[in-house]
Amino acid sequence: MVDVVKASQRRMEQNRERITRAALELFQVHGIGKTATNDVARKAAISPATIYNHFGRKEDLVYAAVRHFATSAAAHEIMRKIIAADSSLSKDPEHSLKQLQELIPPYLYGILGKPGK
Repeated sequence: MVDVVKASQRRMEQNRERITRAALELFQVHGIGKTATNDVARKAAISPATIYNHFGRKEDLVYAAVRHFATSAAAHEIMRKIIAADSSLSKDPEHSLKQLQELIPPYLYGILGKPGK
C-alpha cells in the first residue's frame, strides 16, 4: 500500500513539474496573456483538468512558473552576471545570489499582482 501511495505522489510531482516547465516555455514564447491553459495542457500532454487540480487558476500556475524560473539554472546565470558586473555584490557572490533569487518572485508579483487576487 505504501508503494502505491509513493508512486501516486511521484506521478503528481512529475505532472506538476511537466506542467510548470511547459507553462514557462509557452509564457516565454507567447507571453502570459496569450498562453491559454489548454495550450499548456497540450504541451505537457495532460488534460486541462489536471492543471486545475494542481494549480486551481491560471494565476497560480503563473506564480509557480515564476518560482520555478527563479530557481532555474538560467536565472542563476543571469544573476551571476549581475553580481559579477557590480563590485558591491561580488564581495560575497553566494549571499548576493541568494538575495537576488529571493527578490525575483516579489518583484514579478508586483508587476503581475499578488497570488490569490
